[in-house]
Amino acid sequence: MIDPVTRLALALPLLLLALGGVLVAARRGLIRLPGAVVGVAPLKIVQLANLGPGARLAVVEFEGRSLLLSISKTGVTSLLPIAFRAGRMTRTCAVRGRTNTELRERLG
Repeated sequence: MIDPVTRLALALPLLLLALGGVLVAARRGLIRLPGAVVGVAPLKIVQLANLGPGARLAVVEFEGRSLLLSISKTGVTSLLPIAFRAGRMTRTCAVRGRTNTELRERLG
């Protein structure tokens, strides 16, 4: 018969190995852990543009709408909702009714 200390010394590494295998399989998507969120992410980044060190413009889709966001070191600001299809902005802004040329002139 094996004494309890030896039994523990054999069982603990096997248990840790099994737990590590489950976590690796879950990370690779081979299995799902209970309570894990499955589905489509509510926010999708469509396009990013770097403006300089620490400043970006991002087009994101959220709840079926496209938004133009400015991202900087100080925070994230929603600039305006836009119509964005097939990787390009459409001719007219969805809400304000201005063309892209008018927007570029106003932004400088």
